[in-house]
Amino acid sequence: MIIEDLLRLILGVPPSTSKIKKDLAIMRRETEDWYQALIPWQQEKELELLSLTQEKKWVKSSFDRILKGVFQSIYTEPMFTYAYVDYLKGKGKNGILLIRTKAHEFVYHVKKKLTEVIVDGQFVAAITPEGIMYSVRTRRQLGRISQLSTEYFGIIIGEKEVAHLLNPEKIDRINPRAFIILENMTDQEELLFTSISLIEVVLRTNKLI
Repeated sequence: MIIEDLLRLILGVPPSTSKIKKDLAIMRRETEDWYQALIPWQQEKELELLSLTQEKKWVKSSFDRILKGVFQSIYTEPMFTYAYVDYLKGKGKNGILLIRTKAHEFVYHVKKKLTEVIVDGQFVAAITPEGIMYSVRTRRQLGRISQLSTEYFGIIIGEKEVAHLLNPEKIDRINPRAFIILENMTDQEELLFTSISLIEVVLRTNKLI
């Protein structure tokens, strides 16, 4: 594993599957205390309680540093945890992002040309750099992110605009709501919405994209 770490740092070699599995286990362990305290979401309207306020810290793991954190509701309740590691240290996009809500686990393999989306252990979708998410089985578009203005991004699931996401770079108030929910969603639509939107919240608030 030390040799692999050196190759990544010197030659920009992507991480192996075993390296990723090992790091995911570390990420789960590092965020476990926060995870145990998470509140459950009963319906999509409760996503409107999510704020862009977070608690975060860096931790050292072998040759890498892991960014871990927890996002809170507008009432300072923990809503989801995350952990992120950048494998190539700016030499080319290749990283792993772990997000856990009380009900689901999302793993994103962030690459330069595509982000793989694994939900509860199943590789179900991919997201392009343009923010389009499609099914890996049917190749059908599942959702997309589009910039509406300097302040908001639109989140479309299927052909329905279901929410707006506040641009974290335009925050001008304390403890701002992350989302404005526009439409009721089915359980499946809510899962797709969560899959495409929480990664945006984490990466944009931490200036990782």
